[in-house]
Amino acid sequence: MFIIKAYDTDCNHRVLPMDSHLFHRAARFVIDGETSFHVHGENGLRFDIEYFHNNNARAEGSPIPSDMFLYPSYLYYDESDVEKLDLFIVEGFDCISFTSTSEYSIVLARLFLKYTDKSIFCKDERIRWFIEDSRLIIGEPENDDDKVLHVVDEFQDYLLSQNNRILDPIALFHNIFYRQWMTARPWQDIKYLELTVPKSEGIGSLLSSFSRVSNCFNNWGIRTFLRSQTSRYSDKMLERMFHIDMVPEDSDESNTIHINSYPAILSLYQVQISLGYIPRSMFREEFLAELEEYREAVLGDKKVLGVLIRGTDYVALNMNGLFRQSCVDDLAPRIDRALEEENYDRIFLATEDQDVLDAMRKRYGKKLIAIAQERHRVKEFESLATPMIYELERQKRSDQAYEDALEDTTVDYFYAIYLLSSCHSLIASGINSGFAMAVSLNEGRYRSVYPTNFH
Repeated sequence: MFIIKAYDTDCNHRVLPMDSHLFHRAARFVIDGETSFHVHGENGLRFDIEYFHNNNARAEGSPIPSDMFLYPSYLYYDESDVEKLDLFIVEGFDCISFTSTSEYSIVLARLFLKYTDKSIFCKDERIRWFIEDSRLIIGEPENDDDKVLHVVDEFQDYLLSQNNRILDPIALFHNIFYRQWMTARPWQDIKYLELTVPKSEGIGSLLSSFSRVSNCFNNWGIRTFLRSQTSRYSDKMLERMFHIDMVPEDSDESNTIHINSYPAILSLYQVQISLGYIPRSMFREEFLAELEEYREAVLGDKKVLGVLIRGTDYVALNMNGLFRQSCVDDLAPRIDRALEEENYDRIFLATEDQDVLDAMRKRYGKKLIAIAQERHRVKEFESLATPMIYELERQKRSDQAYEDALEDTTVDYFYAIYLLSSCHSLIASGINSGFAMAVSLNEGRYRSVYPTNFH
């Protein structure tokens, strides 16, 4: 994205004419390493533009690793390629209000003025240098309600974060131009999307994300499949446990989108609002029978309160916002109230954090059930400067030992989640893939669920 800046007379930048091709022309020089340009317009207008790589956008204090790919650079895009413009993300708004003038606010404002009847505001009057349209209003809308989308300069950790109406310009641009990033072919020719999953993704996140992407792209008649050997889990193991699409025989370069940038596709609003449920139908019948046998042995017909507390890397990464997890002390009053009001026989705890298990055992004693599985402590991540469970486990084992243990730890994980899904009610520390999977497998039978903001 190009940012508009004051003219710096001390710098000898390349001079570009101010016209409708300004940003496309400048992008060609960015490829060769230039990042700043003088712009000369009519009547002595002078200003600079400076290139900012979209992938450098990070919220202050964000746990997102600095090397994680978030957004494409969009050095090439075509505002006139209507087939590959998607305005869905702004459909629910009557008004769009931009904080400042940049390449993206200019391009997007032009699109909204051309293809919608929405009111367009911008607090920065410099946008008048680029757009002369009576529907473009300098200032802010008088009525600030849920029908106003605010496009702010500050990067947002996730889409439409506050009251579903605050967004940054990079995310908004990506959500409208993403089809052009995905493929140069006509959108109507696409039959398949091949999804690559990073090695750091756990099995719950993998299945949930696959479900979201599949459900989203099914709306356009595009079938999603998983790239062979893409994740840390072998194809053989995935096929033994799950019904999950692998490479179709007729997939080729003429009809398939290859997505290597996992966070970039998950940041699409339409993917985020698509169902991330993992239905029982995704599990192989033999694996479900194995899980049910284990449930019968551990829970029987007891009345059980399920508790899921995510710790370890979530704590070490200092997750915030929607993904912040509550600790034992935070959840204890809610657990105590549920025990008192519903008279549960036992508590089943699902956690990968040994500190959490110790604290819960100290508080609830023999009333607590937890399966035997490998667990970690937060201090392990701090001492090794390791932010993710995947990386910690790889450091603690040789490659072969890690591969040998992976299926066992994965099965243990599903034992815990399946037992959690079989409880009468569920209390979770926050939104995470284990929570989503337990709710999915429960299929609406929980008496109560906390938290409630999931889909």
